[in-house]
Amino acid sequence: MHQRVLLHALPSALTISTMVAAEIYNHQDGETVECIYGTVTTGHAWNFLKLDNQKVCVDIKDYYINDPIKIVGILMHMIKHYGLWSSR
Repeated sequence: MHQRVLLHALPSALTISTMVAAEIYNHQDGETVECIYGTVTTGHAWNFLKLDNQKVCVDIKDYYINDPIKIVGILMHMIKHYGLWSSR
């Protein structure tokens, strides 16, 4: 159990620090961003994060590559949130 926590802790910390850096960069550039999403993956397992108002939410559920529809659905939600995808 402790190994699993340690394996996920470092990538999550790196992802969170990158998300915070993106938030700082956007703020300094005069851009207002409602939230910033992050993803950590081993290629087989995926985890998702959200930075909103200086609070990080980490979805502790592991999403596995054997359920690609779920993973793509989460990624599509992230993309749609920013208006980068339009359904036709």
